[in-house]
Amino acid sequence: MVKAFTMMKCVSKTQTRYISSKSYESLRKEFSKIQSYSQSGIKNSQYNTIWINKNNIFKKIHKNELSFYIKERMEIR
Repeated sequence: MVKAFTMMKCVSKTQTRYISSKSYESLRKEFSKIQSYSQSGIKNSQYNTIWINKNNIFKKIHKNELSFYIKERMEIR
């Protein structure tokens, strides 16, 4: 957060950046809500999946494939 406020004061020859802390807080809250919605449930890339490995080879699988990999003695992470 400190870095974000520091970067708000950065200025270059072609661009001036400044945003008030109240505006920044409002934008961050809005961004948070949007991210929360877009990463929940089925929209989340990790939804209904698990990670497994065998001999340091990691693989992401769907939960419905788990029984096959248990028979292959792969570790669940």
